Amino acid sequence: MDRDNKDRVLVKKKWLRRVEETLVEEDDLKDRIRKAQEKNEHVVKVVEKLKKSGIKLIKDEEWSIEDGLVLKEEKIYIPKRTLR
Repeated sequence: MDRDNKDRVLVKKKWLRRVEETLVEEDDLKDRIRKAQEKNEHVVKVVEKLKKSGIKLIKDEEWSIEDGLVLKEEKIYIPKRTLR
């Protein structure tokens, strides 16, 4: 029984991904997300559309603004290639 898994790969390397953890203050992280959102063209268009319509939610796209952060489907939207 000691050799049941000898020479067997139980977890393939392609299943693993590098995970990094960075400790930051919550307010600092929110500020970094806001700045990243302000630089993202797609987010800017969504925010403009929300402000022009005078509502806080675009239902068909499920976008909203809460506490100065843009949310999509009730989750904070983080633009690709930011904060990494």
